[in-house]
Amino acid sequence: MVTVLLVEDDEAISRSLTQSLNDLEYTVLASKEGLPAIEMVLHRDVDLMLLDLGLPDIEGSTLLSVVRSLTAVPVIVVTAQVSQDEAVRLLNLGADDYVTKPFSVSQLDARIRAVLRRSSPAEVPSVTVGALHIDPDRRRVTLDGEVVDLRNLEYQLLLLLAMNHGHVMSAADLTQRLWGESTADALSRLDTQLSSLRAKLGESARHPRYLQRVRGVGIRLVAPTS
Repeated sequence: MVTVLLVEDDEAISRSLTQSLNDLEYTVLASKEGLPAIEMVLHRDVDLMLLDLGLPDIEGSTLLSVVRSLTAVPVIVVTAQVSQDEAVRLLNLGADDYVTKPFSVSQLDARIRAVLRRSSPAEVPSVTVGALHIDPDRRRVTLDGEVVDLRNLEYQLLLLLAMNHGHVMSAADLTQRLWGESTADALSRLDTQLSSLRAKLGESARHPRYLQRVRGVGIRLVAPTS
């Protein structure tokens, strides 16, 4: 059974979410403050942290940075509606995903399952496309022999495309695999990740090299023709 650490200072929300997650057969550990949550994630068998940013004892993004520096436990941030810049900041701090209020329990369940799928190691062979090399065993990406520093979601997106290189993957398929849903919000997240990934591969949507968009169909990873 999956154990979720819920970090939420609002007792009513915590109680309601705990019951809903219990009904979905998750084991829930709850903390109203950030510092005890650090102890719990380090010393209890936690599979995923669900983190509300509004905590009484420590700023939520600070807690996120601390947790990420100490453990690889996946973190989903619970937040109010955020700008694209704020979403990128949270991902850069180490969040594996975020969910904006209000949200349904089914939506949260899908996000949790998607994050856990991404964080679980799988037997995937290394892939070379042109000068781009992806080594899943080492979680290492190189381009022209130089290491490309990717955030978790950027890496997972690239790996999905690499495993199907040469074949077009629809936006709906990619968002379903990454976030467990194909909503407008998920499609917006995909665009953000694609833009960031393109920049790190030295390309842009206007001048693609590896990430080729097929209008009306989707995205495929291909070797540059020149």
